[in-house]
Parts: sequence; C-alpha cells; structure tokens
Amino acid sequence: MRTLILPTQIVLSALLPLAACTAPTDSSMREIVTAEHMITLSEVEKTQPALPTIRDSETMVMEMESTMPGTTAPMQLDPAIQMQIELSPTSEFARTCLERAAREGSMEAQLALGLCMRYGVQGEQDLEGATTWLGLAAEQGSAAAQCELGLMHLEGEGVSLDDELAAEWFQCSAEQGNPIAQYNLGLMYSGGHGVEQSLPSAREWFECSAENGFAKSHIRLGRLNELDSVSEGDLATAYQHYLIAEELGQDGAAARREFLAKRLPEDTRSKAKSRAAQWLLDHEQDAD
Repeated sequence: MRTLILPTQIVLSALLPLAACTAPTDSSMREIVTAEHMITLSEVEKTQPALPTIRDSETMVMEMESTMPGTTAPMQLDPAIQMQIELSPTSEFARTCLERAAREGSMEAQLALGLCMRYGVQGEQDLEGATTWLGLAAEQGSAAAQCELGLMHLEGEGVSLDDELAAEWFQCSAEQGNPIAQYNLGLMYSGGHGVEQSLPSAREWFECSAENGFAKSHIRLGRLNELDSVSEGDLATAYQHYLIAEELGQDGAAARREFLAKRLPEDTRSKAKSRAAQWLLDHEQDAD
C-alpha cells in the first residue's frame, strides 16, 4: 500500500493569482514517498521526517512553482473576466468566473479549476470533476495537467490505479520540458514502474530535470553514480552532484557528501568542487 504525504495545502497561488487562493508559507510541495535510501527531499522543511516504507525505493513529487523552468506560468484569462475577478470581494464569484473561462476552453483555467477540485480549494473536493478538467487541459497540451494526471493514476485517485498510464502522462509532460515530470519519469524508469526498468533512461531524465532547475534530481544522480560506481571518477561525479544539491538547499546532500569525502583524495574533491561551482555559475547566468 502506497502512502501519500501532503502538506496542509498544495500551493496554488502561482496558478490561481486571480482566484484569491492563499498559499501556505511553510511548504511548497507534496511527496509520494517510498524509502530505501531514507533521504528526505523537502525543499522547505529543514528536519528529516521518518518516511514510510512502501513498495520500492523511489520518491515521487509534484510541485507547482511558476518560476521554475518548464512549469506552468501564471494563468492569463480574458481581460474582462480578469477585471471581474479582481474586483470581486468573494472567492465564490472568482470560482464562477474560473468555471466560465474553463468551459470556454481556456487551458489555464481548466488546469486551475481541476487543481481546485482535486484539492478542495474554493469548494469541496471533487475528484471526478478534477479528472475531467485536468484531462481537458492535458489534451490541450498543459504539461502541469499531464504531470498531475500521472500522479493521480499512480495513486488511483479519481482514476484507475495504472502505472503504465502514469508513466505515459509523465512522458508527455517530460517531453515538453517539465522538470517535475522529468524527475518522476526518471523514478519510474529507476524502479521499473509502468515501464521496463532502465537505469540509463532514469539517468537521462534526471539529467534533463537537473538542467531544467529541479534540484532534487542532483540527489538521484548522485545516488546513481555512487551505487553504480566502478571507478573513482564515478564517485567524484556523485560528490559533485551532492555539492550542487547541498548548495541548492537539498536535505540529505551534505550527509552523502561528507560520506564520500572520506573515500576520495583531496585533489579529486577539489576538482569536483570546481566543477560544481562552475555548474552553479553557468546555471545562475542562464537564469538571468
């Protein structure tokens, strides 16, 4: 039996700036956790909560951050509807406007409405309705909706429990450059869920996700290099990924880095630090 670990609310403000959703300040992600390596991947919490043991060694995440490359940008509605929502003092009216925009075919509104229904924002939870609206947004090409549908199939929430469909939706989203879906697809390949197990494919998608700004992927790349190491160079690469992950605030990275530091000579560590620093510099410039 799989366990879904959720914060008190999913952050929707990036997707619903016009619908008056209030985002929590202490969490910006949710996790579906399996625990072999017992590495917490929360970007916000600084403690390491105990992780439940479920069917394999992977961690699925879905995180809605409009500032992250490859994810959904803040929704844009018809200017007239936008003005009505901004002038409305009630969330009920905002929800009505959102529903109208979704019915008129706005992909962004369909995505936002589906997420509201999925998580019970501005109304009761409605998984059937969420599936409908997320499905419409996904068919129009919303990478965020495709990734969300993958998670729903992975857990059987409002849809069939189907790892193959989950992998297919992650694939659709990942191919559009969504780093969350790329990370999730890497996990599917790593564990052989819904796809034939392939560590090279897992590595490829983790690398794509890392390049697109998803820091957790460096933890996974570090683990792949560490567990599959046949030379000092593999361990040095793992060390480099942990350095990057640590610099980006990933829990668990420092512990793995310190462990590998004992197995690598000083000159190798120094070169890995230089490569990590250069990677961070290059990607900081790309972000600018």
